Amino acid sequence: MNITKLKQHPKTFTRLFGIEPHKFDELVMNIHPLWLRAESKRLRHPRKIKKGSGRRYKLTMEESVAMLLLYARSYTTHVFLSVLFDIHESAICRYFAKVRPVVESIFDIPTKKTDLREEEILTLVVDATEQRTERRGTDSGYSGKKKAHTIKTQIVVDTKGKIKHISKSVPGNIHDKKLFDNSGIKLPDNAKGDLGYLGTNITIPHKSSKLHALTKTQTLFNVRHSRKRIVVEHVFALLKSYHILADCFRGHLSHYHQYFAIVCGLYNFARA
Repeated sequence: MNITKLKQHPKTFTRLFGIEPHKFDELVMNIHPLWLRAESKRLRHPRKIKKGSGRRYKLTMEESVAMLLLYARSYTTHVFLSVLFDIHESAICRYFAKVRPVVESIFDIPTKKTDLREEEILTLVVDATEQRTERRGTDSGYSGKKKAHTIKTQIVVDTKGKIKHISKSVPGNIHDKKLFDNSGIKLPDNAKGDLGYLGTNITIPHKSSKLHALTKTQTLFNVRHSRKRIVVEHVFALLKSYHILADCFRGHLSHYHQYFAIVCGLYNFARA
């Protein structure tokens, strides 16, 4: 694949890789020192063969990053990527294993327990999304909502749609409230969520029942609440333009959260 030639067609490049050519160049520049550091660390490990022996990497760092972005964007098969980049199919996983942690590390999105700064917690929206997976062991759970085996991840966004926090990816049979409790993030009372967060300190809409219809005040509150909460649904829609987060996930589930974090990082990076 001739990446230099593709950069001459910005619209096509963006549709293929999810970011504009100048953003891609900036991303590669940011990755370069981390790539060299990771390579230096790899070469310091005890070796069975002499340093410098073995086959050379056929793809450059830029091509490796481009292949990862194309894979996340289209979620095509490794066979197709091997033909496109003129490498053997078995080498795809080795390239991805090398480039995934480096790309993930440059995006500063908290994934562990954290307290957001005061200026960041004025208005936040939290929600979780599920993605179908192939039936596995204990890593994916059967979701009664989706009627399939899924894996679930929670995100927190601000009113401008910037992702502020990502939870760990958990089996789909875990309830949203339990996922929120285990994520360790502390949100203010004015943070917005859906009815899945009933029992937390988050503001949720009023729920009607067969015996108790909503009053006009409660209905108006729900409408205003939905208008503020819709931003997280828009973010999910944009994240799922990367087919690796939209199609049935075929890969090893231990890699799923890394791909999710990379796509979220690319989303924030493209909007910066």
